[in-house]
Amino acid sequence: VFEVIEPPHAPELWQDLRKVSDAWLAAHGGKEKAFSLGAFDPDYLGRNPIAIARQHGQIIAFANLWLTADGQRGALDLMRFDPERSANG
Repeated sequence: VFEVIEPPHAPELWQDLRKVSDAWLAAHGGKEKAFSLGAFDPDYLGRNPIAIARQHGQIIAFANLWLTADGQRGALDLMRFDPERSANG
């Protein structure tokens, strides 16, 4: 299931997104690279819509969306997926 959720985001969302982000970072052997790309920061991510993919009710991927002021164009910044759950659907 794919959905886009608008801010304000529910507080419990951050725990689910953190699990996905941590799994992605662990699989890629890295740390946050906040200089050139977005980082997992609820204060930052909470300002914009978030696209979420769910499988069997569990969040397996997400991305934050940057939209222009008129809402006609947008871009993705931080994209994360859980490599284990998304591969074994």
